[in-house]
Amino acid sequence: MWEFVYDDEEEPLRGHFGRYVQACREARGLTREQLADRCELVLDMIVRLEEGYLSPEFDTLRKLCAGLGMSMSALAQSSLGRGQSARFFGLYIRSCRDERDLSVADLARRCNLSVESIEEIENGRVSMALDTLRKLCLGLDIPLSELFDGFERVP
Repeated sequence: MWEFVYDDEEEPLRGHFGRYVQACREARGLTREQLADRCELVLDMIVRLEEGYLSPEFDTLRKLCAGLGMSMSALAQSSLGRGQSARFFGLYIRSCRDERDLSVADLARRCNLSVESIEEIENGRVSMALDTLRKLCLGLDIPLSELFDGFERVP
């Protein structure tokens, strides 16, 4: 459900993101326990996230947005820097690939991209050109608009 991040370069981002989540929670008058219940997450995850000790995966972000009553795009735009939106988007690509039971190699073949490119995208290390987005949509058999609409979906 979550991944622990030990990369020191991500520490400032995790701290910023955690503080933003805490501010959103407090603005709604929620305790950590109440947010955990609303998100159907364990309390320890909320604590670790707010304190910057973990980096949530896409499904956790969706639950968090549902619990806070906000869209994925609002969370991404308000809490993530420009470069970090690539990571957020990469999580969504991975989620779409997993839903279709495709391996990284399968998606790479379908998109006419290298395995390394797919891995870079899914890990948020690159921002994608429109042509790459188009190839991913063809490979995932989804309309381009779904990639952007995906940020608005909540569980």
